[in-house]
Amino acid sequence: MYEIRPLTKENISQYKNLRKVFAKYKIKSLRNQGETPCRKKIFYNLFDSIVEMVCESDTKHFIVIQSGKELIGFASIETSSTDVVAIPYSYGVINDFYISPKHRRKGYGRILNIHIENVLKPTKQIQFCSAPTR
Repeated sequence: MYEIRPLTKENISQYKNLRKVFAKYKIKSLRNQGETPCRKKIFYNLFDSIVEMVCESDTKHFIVIQSGKELIGFASIETSSTDVVAIPYSYGVINDFYISPKHRRKGYGRILNIHIENVLKPTKQIQFCSAPTR
């Protein structure tokens, strides 16, 4: 059994290890791109700033999928109404998407992706950028 929930100020205390998992995910992503990642503390600060933005914004979302108290994965997404050159149109962006290695190939990625599509459906267009892997 799984549960999908948005991260909020009220429930962030339930996800004590999420910050550490996020930092490991970012470091591994950079290594896969052939870059040398910075220290973990930088990614802790990045996570904290994302959480702060999510809690104060209607357009940014951090979604967690869990089974009981066990973290299965997460995604950070946002909706936007203008692009870089201020042309008004609505689209959704998937910034981060992570499923723990223990839970991969069990359909949780698909479940989280379907949930994201439903959240972003009103935007009519979804942008998913992934880094190259080695």
